[in-house]
Amino acid sequence: MHNKTMVGEIINYVDNNRFTNESALICNKILGNTDRIDDEVVNELHARLGRAKIDVIQSCYKLIK
Repeated sequence: MHNKTMVGEIINYVDNNRFTNESALICNKILGNTDRIDDEVVNELHARLGRAKIDVIQSCYKLIK
């Protein structure tokens, strides 16, 4: 699967499931310790996840699938 597709699905998942353990794990992995997931965090996740290494993207993707 293409990186952009995985990133898009991860962002959509986190945006639509902000209170799940998986979303918290993804945000903590990419952004560091985040207390809550809001619009600002989702936007920052989108900016940083696109620049992440493929193995990091794949590990986040596995959390949501």
